[in-house]
Amino acid sequence: MSSNLTSSATVLIFVSEQNRPRQFYRLIVTQKQRKHPVGLAGCFFLYVVYYLGMAAQKPTIKKEFDTLPGALFLKNTKGEIVYANNAMEARTGFSVSEIVGRRPKDLWGGNMERPFYAWMWETIRDEKCPFVSTVINRRKDQSSHREYIHIAPVLSDSGNAAYFLEMHPRIEDDARESRFQEEFQNVFSRQSRDLSETLAWMLPWLGGSIRHDDETNTLEHFFTQTLVAPTDVRYAARREDGAMVLAAQESPSEFRLLYQKYKDDVRAYFRYRLGRDCESAEELSQETFLRAFRYLPSFRSLNASYGTYLLRIAHNLLANHFREKSSVALDDVPEASLRVDAEYDAYFDRQSVRRAVEHLSPIERQMVAMKYEEGLSMRDIATVLQKSENAVKLHLSRARKKLRDML
Repeated sequence: MSSNLTSSATVLIFVSEQNRPRQFYRLIVTQKQRKHPVGLAGCFFLYVVYYLGMAAQKPTIKKEFDTLPGALFLKNTKGEIVYANNAMEARTGFSVSEIVGRRPKDLWGGNMERPFYAWMWETIRDEKCPFVSTVINRRKDQSSHREYIHIAPVLSDSGNAAYFLEMHPRIEDDARESRFQEEFQNVFSRQSRDLSETLAWMLPWLGGSIRHDDETNTLEHFFTQTLVAPTDVRYAARREDGAMVLAAQESPSEFRLLYQKYKDDVRAYFRYRLGRDCESAEELSQETFLRAFRYLPSFRSLNASYGTYLLRIAHNLLANHFREKSSVALDDVPEASLRVDAEYDAYFDRQSVRRAVEHLSPIERQMVAMKYEEGLSMRDIATVLQKSENAVKLHLSRARKKLRDML
């Protein structure tokens, strides 16, 4: 029994030296006090069970942050957004996938004079103090509005800014806004080392009451492990693909790396849907990469990996393939993707329409060809040409009107 007690004490010392959770510390003490201690192996097993439970809890905490009614996001020291919750979409019109990895000035900000932003960065980065002011921002639909911003540095153990937190609670009256601003300044001016205390203040303002039961003890560690790291993993493929696309745009021969990375996925997509028609699957796979290579100079990924973009092209090619072989069942192809304006299908069979298309502007010709000859969706055209879907719709509407007038 003494050896068991020694084993338990050994685990106790190891755990306390590694700053492991207090809950597990108490668990080991309890085991020492029992008549039949579990021993070293038993304590290790209990620790593994506890650790796995905590790891499983992190996604739940992140999900609760994701769905808070109040908006918040985190920027790194380069000003790039590394986490944003779902409420940011309602606030700005941009989806979370569009927001992560971008700078606010590239989406909704950048509308104030330069001295304003110099003052803001001096406050939060150099002086390490919270910043509250009013700004003019714009939504995705380009509508402008004036709003309050509340930004604070999240300090690391060394005292430097690790992140910059921006909070937007749902406040309906000026009195509550004034109260929030005062408390925001107080909380982040002193940067409490008590994580529970900071979260206990933040969450009610954002409309939540998340239970904190974690091994981290600072706000920086909590944000890193619970919000930033999972977000980074989610968008890792997009970030990696972005670097590969840039390399291919500078040197087209580098496109082979994207081909090697995704060729099996694209082939599998077609083979699964075409069954034994391996020849068509291979031809469509090659056509997918040919089209992607054709649009490579103007491609810019905003909210998806390059693999997702390739599968969109593949989907449209498959829709065209099934359309040409009307006897094939279309179970795997959404009906909406097969609706192509019959009037313009007929137009492209006429030489007169081809001549009329030459009188369109270059961007209109490109969009008409992508839409009616290649079968790309509005979303795909927007992605390839780096334009909003509304802009694509407007260009196509004008092009169709011009064609009708000329014909």
